[in-house]
Amino acid sequence: MRGGIAELKVRLKQAKAGELLYPHTAMKVGGPAELFIEADTSQKLVEAVIAAREIGVPYFVMAGGSNLVISDAGLSGLVIRYTACNLVADDLTLGCEGGLSLWSLVQEAGNRGWAGLESLAGIPGSVGGAVFGNAGAFGYSISDILESGIVLTPANTIETVGNDYFKFRYRHSYLKESGDILLSVKLKFKPGDKEALWQKMKEILTLRAEKHPPHDWPCAGSFFKNIEKAGEPYGKLAAGILLDKVGAKNLRIGQAGVYFKHANIIVNYGGARFADIRRLANLMRQKVFDEFGITLEEEIRYVDGSGRKQA
Repeated sequence: MRGGIAELKVRLKQAKAGELLYPHTAMKVGGPAELFIEADTSQKLVEAVIAAREIGVPYFVMAGGSNLVISDAGLSGLVIRYTACNLVADDLTLGCEGGLSLWSLVQEAGNRGWAGLESLAGIPGSVGGAVFGNAGAFGYSISDILESGIVLTPANTIETVGNDYFKFRYRHSYLKESGDILLSVKLKFKPGDKEALWQKMKEILTLRAEKHPPHDWPCAGSFFKNIEKAGEPYGKLAAGILLDKVGAKNLRIGQAGVYFKHANIIVNYGGARFADIRRLANLMRQKVFDEFGITLEEEIRYVDGSGRKQA
């Protein structure tokens, strides 16, 4: 065990070496973490990140693992899985920790008759990951209702920051650049009708079930971002449409294949390798570029070696 890792293990007594990461991701791909710890409170997350920073060990923070493809070789340094999920709600305002599942948050709002997140019904992953990538659907994003967040800064201070701090745009937030670690968020909703909200969510879930793999199929969701284009529905040209036109549904490399009902979803058919998935994605991108002159950009993130970001 390397010196820095050994010192970190002493400080983080619950951390363990060699934890396989694939069970912690939706894609079910990923080798061992050099050191792994689960943070079920925001305080544990802060302590783990600060310890890694002070000792000089690279770290990677994850939560739901829904948009990750992790190397078969695993990750060096410390991997922190954030699972804190406390939630408080009052007067159309809801605060929660970043480890809460996004679907749990959407259901909580629907049950209260609070409008603002119903379009995100069925999207996998955590609240922290949703803010990190500004998750959304049908023209709405989590950024539309985010009022503020609490972050651990690169200077190891804990700050409350407003919506503007995140510099949200399509599938992007400032968290991808800043080195901040999101601890919790506060969301502001609008009054709605509980029955109508649930009806909309059920319709979205039905639509997703028609096009997406069953929940127990390993996949990372939509693989490529849609293309921002005026005049298209919600201002986006669906990447899946372009991929369908170039025959992507017939593509497969090893145990990684494009889902037969949705050309923008890659499925792990059992034992898919990191390299297989990446080669398949590159092939899909190349076919679209050759046909349309458009370069697709991944919505998922490849994680190879060590990481310092949150997903």
